[in-house]
Amino acid sequence: MIDTGPMNHKTRYQTVLFDVGGTLIFPDPSVGHIYAKEAESFGIQLSVQEAQGSFFKAWAKVKNDWASRLHYGRNDGESRMFWKAIVYETFAPYSNGLDMDPLFQHLYTHFGRPNTWSLYSDVLKTLSQLKSMGYTLGILSNWDNRLPPILEGLGISDYFDHSFISFAVGIEKPDIAIFKHVLNRLSSSHESVLYIGNDYQDDYIPAQSLGINTLLIDRGDPVESEGPASSISSLDGVFQYLA
Repeated sequence: MIDTGPMNHKTRYQTVLFDVGGTLIFPDPSVGHIYAKEAESFGIQLSVQEAQGSFFKAWAKVKNDWASRLHYGRNDGESRMFWKAIVYETFAPYSNGLDMDPLFQHLYTHFGRPNTWSLYSDVLKTLSQLKSMGYTLGILSNWDNRLPPILEGLGISDYFDHSFISFAVGIEKPDIAIFKHVLNRLSSSHESVLYIGNDYQDDYIPAQSLGINTLLIDRGDPVESEGPASSISSLDGVFQYLA
């Protein structure tokens, strides 16, 4: 167990873990805006709404059909293969035979830049307050090797004592093995960990199956839910839950 000093008399939790995308950060502007704007410069015309809808359809299809259970890969090459398939699938109805590789390379670089992403307004205050209260903080995210420099560029890397990213761990949510890995690395019992994510299937179900208390955060996007789940609309709700 991790010694967290004077806070032990206040709460049973010692570690607070966060999902990243849709929980702490978001693409700004939206994926649809970025895809439509960048595609136009490569000779592909589609609206923001078309780009947004086509992207999410492509993402779901490619992910479902992907041969490997590790979608985002263990290295840059594997990550590029996955995202290239998504970009090609997204723009297939609009490309008119154009070579989409230059567009893919451009988008892959673009989404690796910190300034493509923004923090939700409650993130910095929440992380700072949790650290001042003595909690151990960490991230648990399905992402590729572009995530660490993104978090560093957004100024939040130093808040986290632990980083569990699928490309480094070699396991992706919702596989419960990644949650078991986290508990083992933390040398913590499931009762001492609170996990916060935005996806019912990837975050809530596997964490809860191991007895890890989990909060779903609803950032205004549809949150898939098939059963009762503790939920918050802002990270401010974490403090009421901890209390």
